[in-house]
Amino acid sequence: EGNCKATSTAGSYIAGISSIGITKGKWYAEFKLDTATANEAVIGIVGEPENYNLTAQTESQTGYFGIRNDLDKWENTSNTTNSHGDFSDGNIMGVAIDVDAKKVTFSNNGGWWSSTSAWSGSSPDWTTYYLDISGNSYSTFHFYIGEAGSSATSTWLANFGGCPAFSISSGNADADGYGNFEYAVPSGYYALCTKNLAEYG
Repeated sequence: EGNCKATSTAGSYIAGISSIGITKGKWYAEFKLDTATANEAVIGIVGEPENYNLTAQTESQTGYFGIRNDLDKWENTSNTTNSHGDFSDGNIMGVAIDVDAKKVTFSNNGGWWSSTSAWSGSSPDWTTYYLDISGNSYSTFHFYIGEAGSSATSTWLANFGGCPAFSISSGNADADGYGNFEYAVPSGYYALCTKNLAEYG
């Protein structure tokens, strides 16, 4: 699928990262959880993956900032249990990262992580529902999908705005006209492509 599909097998961890790293600006991508056998599918951001063990358990390593599909969240190795509302097979998860403000947040089928109820926000909530990616020395961040359970399996499909690995029924571009996403790109955020990197990255 154009290097945009990651599938795990039982007995091993899995990780997939964006080939393009980002050092500044605001970026958006979508990831579809095609299948998962347990609450062990993870999604988020990883800092400087060249220093990251992609075959080890996600949550045990520094540099990972994300959520699991039971909505537990990690900021480095610090775990917070969150009953905000899980995500499951077939859901399309949006990830918005503001590298300058050092924050990352998520949407689920178009509804953003919200302070009112599960996935009800119309735009990213930078007041309460976000992960803090400051307090570290990472200069580059990559989008990340993975599998946190050695006995579980999952399949993720990625869409960075170019050639999505899953079917798009609507079609939403960023403010510069780049990308083809299922859901609206947040205001001020851009598809991860070389054209946008030349201007904003």
